[in-house]
Amino acid sequence: MASSRPCNIGFLGCGPLNTEQHIQNAANSRLCVVHTLCDVDAERLQQAVRAFNPRKATRDAASMFADPEVDLVVIATRPEYHAQLAIDALQAGKNVYCEKPLGVTSAEARAVAAAAAKVGRHVAVGYNRRYAPSMQDAQKCIQGRSTGLLLNYRLVDHERGGRENHPRLAEEVCHIYDLCAWLCDADPVSVMATVGTHPNDNAILLSFVDGSQATILSSGRGTNAHPKERLEAFWEHHAVFVEDFIRAEFFNIPGIDPVRYYPGRRNDRTPADLVDSLGRSEGLSAMDATRRRFADTWDAKYRGQPYDQVLAEMPVNYCMDKGWAHALEEMAAATMEKRCPGTADPAAGIRANVVAHAVARSIETHAPATIDASEWQ
Repeated sequence: MASSRPCNIGFLGCGPLNTEQHIQNAANSRLCVVHTLCDVDAERLQQAVRAFNPRKATRDAASMFADPEVDLVVIATRPEYHAQLAIDALQAGKNVYCEKPLGVTSAEARAVAAAAAKVGRHVAVGYNRRYAPSMQDAQKCIQGRSTGLLLNYRLVDHERGGRENHPRLAEEVCHIYDLCAWLCDADPVSVMATVGTHPNDNAILLSFVDGSQATILSSGRGTNAHPKERLEAFWEHHAVFVEDFIRAEFFNIPGIDPVRYYPGRRNDRTPADLVDSLGRSEGLSAMDATRRRFADTWDAKYRGQPYDQVLAEMPVNYCMDKGWAHALEEMAAATMEKRCPGTADPAAGIRANVVAHAVARSIETHAPATIDASEWQ
């Protein structure tokens, strides 16, 4: 049953992910209200308050959790705080949308799942790529196959600004572990992973219980001048290619156009004409040209040369529709309708953690690592 009012959301953390994605998406949705903003950093909180005009603002997470007007809490803080904050919000009676990873360890993620079950509340994990329109189309085409799926996924960019040494395999590639398992509709059973000349240069082979296989190429040592992500899926003489969530190609699949283009998402610091172009045939080339200018601008900045500050600060990887708004709206609607959401659940969060740890074991031992589904089932 549809709710008679929108969902009052409290946002914990006023960093880039919340301010560039979740809060903007809620502000532009008829299903959501930006009710409360919370951050321990007073200056960052005030900047967000000026930008989004919430009903309330606080530096105390506990007070937001205790507020009876708040229906749903969105957590987008540093990963090491995710699990405990999620548990605190659940124990205060709130549903939780928690950014990935759900916990730094599998044990932390399991503790969140246990807390949700104990209090009868729901947790969504921020694996938004499941809700990207391009991936939704790909998944619909893949359904009904009778043999294993073969996936190839590239996740390569140029990480700068203090993220060069973050644990990419656990905090970024976890998106792709989840996406591959969702596309295969099967649990992973083993992984073989290697490392290149840099810790974040990795090749990963995931095997699934139904015989499906997924190869993942990940690096933060590429360039932002090219598309960051590409999916290739093959099965039973069919194929789907998705380029950067903008363009999808469908091969030998009846009932669908051979090529589809997907509109982008508006952002306060993204040119509207670029976003609008993504849903048309020129969208991918327009995005490629923007990426090249963006990469050149950052190179100039690092060389100490004059650069375009507006372009350098543009959230280029947020231009395309990777499913953030759709996932948040689903959680908001489920909260108000008092039903189980269709978003990635705590089990998916645990599974991604387990896979990440298995990847690390495989790299360390130079051998395949088994994955035990009982850890999240």
